[in-house]
Amino acid sequence: MNTNIFQSYLYLALTPLSSHQELRQKNIEVEKPNFTTSSLLEFIFIAWFFLFLYEFVDLYLLSLKTLSAQEKSAIIFGKTIFLIVFPLYALFAAYLFSKFLYFIGSYAFHRKEGMQSEEFLHYEDTRLKQGVDQVTSSLFCAYLFLPIPVIGVLLHQLALLYYLLIGLKKNLQFSKTEIASVVLIPLFIFLTFIVVISSITLFSFITLQKINGGSL
Repeated sequence: MNTNIFQSYLYLALTPLSSHQELRQKNIEVEKPNFTTSSLLEFIFIAWFFLFLYEFVDLYLLSLKTLSAQEKSAIIFGKTIFLIVFPLYALFAAYLFSKFLYFIGSYAFHRKEGMQSEEFLHYEDTRLKQGVDQVTSSLFCAYLFLPIPVIGVLLHQLALLYYLLIGLKKNLQFSKTEIASVVLIPLFIFLTFIVVISSITLFSFITLQKINGGSL
């Protein structure tokens, strides 16, 4: 594992506020991206390492529970599959989320700076892409807390939200409206999906009940 990238991972995880402020300043001063696709991949693999530790601890706790051999086998199989596909899943999720962040950021920026020169807009667009890559990469720092017994999952979820809010505010300098859009739009889509699936399931259940009732 690259020592420098691991140090960057820990520094960003433990000091997100100052880290994003520094990254923002570097983005203003230079055009070369601070985070590249390879850096994102390395952050994903570091997160994968902490996910392995979490699953190892979880399997140990599982061994202490009184479950049947079939139940334990099913749980172990599910965890193994998730560990195998995690890098691809994380890369795909990062790609979608970065595109979503860029859409929100570019729409707000071009609406505010539409009268500026094309050269200026290109520079700001490059800086926005750098910031989006950095914020997306920083979210994988939340996996650092995952292996902590009992409270690891809760800390991971809280850290994920905290890193997102800090990155949006300090790195991308999103407004409150833009931050709310980033948080609420995916939540709305998720809740809509749940409602649709639940409605379809309920409708299918009622329909089957009527068919079974009518056949009696």
